[in-house]
Amino acid sequence: PVVWALHSDATQLYAPGTAASPGLERVAEDGNPMPLAMALSTNAEVSNSGVANTPVGAGTPGPAMPGDVYTFTVTPNAAHPMLSFVSMIVPSNDTFLATPPAGISLYDAGGTLRSATDIEADLQAMISAWDAGTEANQAGAGGRDQAPRQSGPDVGAEELPVGIVGPATADPVWTYPEPVDVVRVTITRE
Repeated sequence: PVVWALHSDATQLYAPGTAASPGLERVAEDGNPMPLAMALSTNAEVSNSGVANTPVGAGTPGPAMPGDVYTFTVTPNAAHPMLSFVSMIVPSNDTFLATPPAGISLYDAGGTLRSATDIEADLQAMISAWDAGTEANQAGAGGRDQAPRQSGPDVGAEELPVGIVGPATADPVWTYPEPVDVVRVTITRE
């Protein structure tokens, strides 16, 4: 699932070099969006947030498989100009796909709503893979502690140092494809 938020520039969903929040850990390790979604719903710097967890055309929530689409609608405002989202990369121990830590601004420096084309281009170019640093990585997409094989939530060995968010590209165990090769973002104005 994708956890998304519209927020001020005074908040962010994660911060590289710092401990992962409990909500981010649940998304990154288990694909569970609810703890992060609940935390965002009570954050005064967030105007609205939500979870996209049912692929278009599917009757029930589930992971996005190749060709699947998640969709969500945001209503931006100048006081909360930043759009952020995170989603687990499956299979992995604790890797997530996300906008930059501060998000993507939906407004230009003059306070005007940016074009859908410009926002889409920024999102496509700036989405990155991150390691939550909360669970030791297992190589080859075959680890027993990786979703969807894991026996339950939060079952893997802790990564040391514990909970330090960093780029997934620094992972010495295995590499991930570039986000631009696995996800496409489309913005439609209503």
